[in-house]
Amino acid sequence: MGRRNDVFKALYDLSEKLTWGNNQKFQTRSRRLMHFDKVDANMQPAFFQTEHAETTTVTRGNPWKQIWGASWVVYLASGKDSSAIPADDVNDLIDALEALLPQDEVGGRFTLGGLVYDCYIEGETIKIPGDIDDQGMIVIPLKLLIP
Repeated sequence: MGRRNDVFKALYDLSEKLTWGNNQKFQTRSRRLMHFDKVDANMQPAFFQTEHAETTTVTRGNPWKQIWGASWVVYLASGKDSSAIPADDVNDLIDALEALLPQDEVGGRFTLGGLVYDCYIEGETIKIPGDIDDQGMIVIPLKLLIP
């Protein structure tokens, strides 16, 4: 299986050519999270990937089982069109991001081209459409199963 940097780079690279809605693309992409107040509207939609805790379990006589955590964080400016519904843009983008992780690659798993045993969304997805302050945000929690 792949080493950490190879795995997280492959996960990040999934977002490179992503389009949604009316052929929208990310204006900013990074594996280094920026605070939302440093990401101007002209830099958005902005995509960031963060890495989180790792959990290792061992059953004696078997290989380690590891679960690595990551998140996709997206900022998107809303409110440019007062008749638009910001949640529509957020929902379209979440659908597009989820589609990057097809669960049918290998027996219902997504292996990042063989780098991991499975890569999947697990946990609460944060959806802030930006109705009040015109600043939307999405946080999608990811897990990578490493046998």
